Amino acid sequence: MEYSYLKITVNVPVAGDRGEYTYLPAEGNTAADYQIGDVLEVPFGRQGMVKGYLTGFTRTTDLAADKLKEVGGKVSRQPVFDSRLLEALSRMGDYYDVSLLSLISAALPKGADSGGRQSRKVLAYSLNFPRERIEEVKEELNKQATAQLRVLEVLENSEEDWLPAVELLEAADTSRSTLISLEEKDLLRRKKLRLWRKPAYCLRHKGQERKSSGELESSKSQQEQGSSSEITLNQHQRQALEKIESELKIKDNPVFLLHGVTGSGKTEVYLRLIRKTLKQEKSAILLVPEISLTPYLVDFFYSRFPGTLALMHSGLSTGERLDEWERIREGEARLVIGARSAVFAPVKDPGLIIIDEEHENTYKQSNYPCYHARGAAVIRSQVEKFPVLLGSATPSLESYYFARQGHYSYISLPERAGEGEMPDRRIIDMKEEIKEGNYGILSAPLKLAIQRRLEEGEQVLLFLNRRGFASFILCQHCGETIKCNNCDITLTYHKGENSLRCHYCDYQRPVPEECPECSSKILQDFGAGTERVEDTVAGLFPGARVSRMDLDTTGRKDSHRKILSQVDQGEVDILIGTQMIAKGHDFHNITLVGVLGTDLILNLPDFRSAERTFQLINQVSGRAGRGSKPGEVLIQTYNPDNFVLQAARENLPEKFYQQELRLRENLFYPPVSRLVRILLRGEEENDLMKTAEKIRKSFAGSWYQRLKILGPAPSPLLKIRGEYRYHILLFFSSTAERMRYLPEVREEVEKLCSRGVELLVDVDPLSML
Repeated sequence: MEYSYLKITVNVPVAGDRGEYTYLPAEGNTAADYQIGDVLEVPFGRQGMVKGYLTGFTRTTDLAADKLKEVGGKVSRQPVFDSRLLEALSRMGDYYDVSLLSLISAALPKGADSGGRQSRKVLAYSLNFPRERIEEVKEELNKQATAQLRVLEVLENSEEDWLPAVELLEAADTSRSTLISLEEKDLLRRKKLRLWRKPAYCLRHKGQERKSSGELESSKSQQEQGSSSEITLNQHQRQALEKIESELKIKDNPVFLLHGVTGSGKTEVYLRLIRKTLKQEKSAILLVPEISLTPYLVDFFYSRFPGTLALMHSGLSTGERLDEWERIREGEARLVIGARSAVFAPVKDPGLIIIDEEHENTYKQSNYPCYHARGAAVIRSQVEKFPVLLGSATPSLESYYFARQGHYSYISLPERAGEGEMPDRRIIDMKEEIKEGNYGILSAPLKLAIQRRLEEGEQVLLFLNRRGFASFILCQHCGETIKCNNCDITLTYHKGENSLRCHYCDYQRPVPEECPECSSKILQDFGAGTERVEDTVAGLFPGARVSRMDLDTTGRKDSHRKILSQVDQGEVDILIGTQMIAKGHDFHNITLVGVLGTDLILNLPDFRSAERTFQLINQVSGRAGRGSKPGEVLIQTYNPDNFVLQAARENLPEKFYQQELRLRENLFYPPVSRLVRILLRGEEENDLMKTAEKIRKSFAGSWYQRLKILGPAPSPLLKIRGEYRYHILLFFSSTAERMRYLPEVREEVEKLCSRGVELLVDVDPLSML
């Protein structure tokens, strides 16, 4: 029996959240004339004609005949997703308790559901023989045919197999008759080539030689053991690949956790797996936390897969992003590198997803739909049957726990590749510094170590995960601090621009000359940020070349690359920065790392603060000693006996993970439980308080008491961007229990919300603030 009706997910937010609607095919058509993923115009009440996505077919309907309406015309030339990706999105929606429409919207670049863009086709040429025969062919040509020889040399040196005729003629400085002559000699072939807009990473490589990166987990010393295309693997890398190969023979969709210390050569493992995947005529996706922070990683993979790589991230223009998506959908691009949303890339025959630095918070979307790229990748692999590789020097506690439980396959790279050794780590007790009369940002041992490194011609990295000059400005007469108008937080002092700025909503105001409350002029800045560290360091070491890398210094296009390049080329002696500088950079002359302000992260009101502190210290410590020179890490703290800092000093991740897991088990916190955070937001705090009281009473007299529930209570950051915030924490014993009961709990909370109160459900939340 053939299908008679179409199931359409309507692209209207409220309507789409309710699921699918049933429509008839257009007059003269049957359901067989449509495909899953078609974008159609459909009539939708007072909205008139709106876009909808074809997400299913059905043979029957409960709707009366006079209630059924026909779809309009097709909007897209081709389906924007296939049935397997749709099934994966549907399962993700069930897991994260979000609508299918919201995930479809997250998966599609702007313009993809509007028919896309008709790419221009141009005449292009390619060699009509293997490149290995190029010298032989040039020898056979008449030596007087210099123009023909130039054409062959341009094609020989091109990273692309096909070159548009216009580009080829310009590069070879010749005319069309030269190409015709080579065609007649059967040395060239031609075709119509679709012309795509080229993102910046393509343009950077145009005309450049292939070269390896300066920012790779495979250390430069290891790269020197062989050519840039064939590095000799060490024992642990070989064992990692062998274990992956053996598991792939017996499992369709295994998940691997590659736990490799900083500099252990994880990138080379990625490269080998991607290369094998592409040779099998399948596609691969490589997710990175932030593209802008890993420019050399993109360069590294582009130099090896120039014609088949596509980039997906927010830094591309709308047109570039759409063209890259089209290249992926049509199978022209088989390797996709991107941030969080690249997990939805419509690759042909997906064969592998790799998530680099899988512990990073940027993989979790904080606004609706609140999905995590790691979870989305695992769900997609279950549907489409391919492996997932999670890589990190400091795995998330969830991934570590799942590996130890046997849900993931655990693989270790315990040693650095090449000649680099792990740096020595030392804790500096800042209480002792105060006893010695040192109230400054830098301890005496750290200042001495910096001086010694500078004298040796080596580089220094100073890490503080707080930007600005001072944390806040305080009136010393009345004790008032200057807060943001929109958020429940003090404004950070930025000395360079003489302004106070909110790092949550970007509200700014000039520094006042007197206290807004009491008009006193006794205003003093307190605390330290990267700007103050830069100012202090420049004063202590006047001959040193100092650079700063944080959000304030990297706002301009390509600024990340410029700063990293200066460090790589030895043009910077001391680099100061936030967590940006902890991300996988491989600089062989950095021998000293100073970790400042560890207590700021450690004491945040969030159950993950210990885990994040351990990860950040280990990541930034890994920047030291990656070459032949030994490295050293000095960790400044007022709490030297804290188990997190001691585990980081000893570089014993197992010690940290085991102790932190015991604490989580005692409190029934993730990964032992499955956590959901329901965030209530509204412009009037009184409305939130009333809603919270109604929810509290409802929960008290119902079966919900069987669950562990905290709240509703004010969030640690009560007000952000003009909205007050309360939250409820729900703890479930399993994913099945959560998926069974959460929809009912959410519906109950929605019914109790006062007017003006919005609700956001965050499954597996990463932030409690």
